[in-house]
Amino acid sequence: MISLVIGSLANFAVPGLVGVVVDAMTQDPTDWDSIRKYCTFMLILVLVSSAFVWVRAMTFNSMSERIAMRLRYDIFYFLINKDVEFFDETKTGDILSRISSDTSVIQDGLSTNISMAIRSIITIGMNIAILAYISWKLTLLTVASIIPVVILAAVNGAFQKKIQKKVQSEKAIMSSVSEEAISCIRTVKAFATEAFESKRYLESNEKVYQLGKTQAMV
Repeated sequence: MISLVIGSLANFAVPGLVGVVVDAMTQDPTDWDSIRKYCTFMLILVLVSSAFVWVRAMTFNSMSERIAMRLRYDIFYFLINKDVEFFDETKTGDILSRISSDTSVIQDGLSTNISMAIRSIITIGMNIAILAYISWKLTLLTVASIIPVVILAAVNGAFQKKIQKKVQSEKAIMSSVSEEAISCIRTVKAFATEAFESKRYLESNEKVYQLGKTQAMV
């Protein structure tokens, strides 16, 4: 968290230093000592910012890997202790998809989405602070224009969540279809049902595609 905050704040300082360097070159182009000093400081700031960004990425990725590891084990432990009736009612492909696919989605959310959300909050806060320092009227106008965007983003997020849930369910069905066909390949070959199994998988795959297409268009 500290690395994320420092890295984000350092990124705000770089444009300011670029402005200082430009002002120094405009006011006195022969003052190379000051220009060299500002450029050196800016280079150090960029290196420090990059180091903190690397620490932030490493920390969030390690955290997401650890959480995903524990989550996979907890799901497996919970499933393996279920009654036999549960496995009679639930397809094997659905179970395997929940262990692999769903945990991957959660892991991506923990490593990328949380980091981007915190970074965006810091960026918005710093921008509002800078705008308020320059002009409070401009700040109010900007905030007023952001409110409708935030509302639309919230509505879109709820819709995306609903679509994503359907996508995961359809992927589980598709995994179940493929698992059944491959695990019973001798039966499939014996009754020559390759075309039937391929059609089942194609229909499930088409549903996943349509949901993904809808999600991409929103």
